[in-house]
Amino acid sequence: MATTTKYGTTPAPELLQNAITQEQKSFGFGFPIGEVVGTKATGSMLRREAGTKLIRNNIKQLFATVPGERIMLPNFGLDLGLFLFEPLDEQTFENIKLKIISAITAYVPQVKILKLSVFSDQNVNAYGGSGFNIKLVLQLKEDMNNIFDTQIEVK
Repeated sequence: MATTTKYGTTPAPELLQNAITQEQKSFGFGFPIGEVVGTKATGSMLRREAGTKLIRNNIKQLFATVPGERIMLPNFGLDLGLFLFEPLDEQTFENIKLKIISAITAYVPQVKILKLSVFSDQNVNAYGGSGFNIKLVLQLKEDMNNIFDTQIEVK
């Protein structure tokens, strides 16, 4: 027979209803894990992040991961490199936007997408191809005053 020990007390429901605000903040691990600058590790292997920095790291991980790469989350990631071999027209840009919106909605639910722009990169690489740029304007759901943008290049 198992026993459960309870430490502390849970506030009465009446006290919780009268509370002015209940702050809910998301925390996560810093990315990259165990970042090394030169020959020295910066801080500990696992850093705790919150707010805009956490979301930027989560977006970076989402865009840098190919679906199927993470074992426990096989659908996590965006393989936007596949679109490099498509004609870079409005239909392709709309498909890219839909893919990004569905991925962010599923895996970064702490943000609201205010603006998403996809546009062609005019620079041609050594192989004769060009890429595209993505610009996101995001708002933290836990802090409506916290609006930030990020830009991603796909080449």
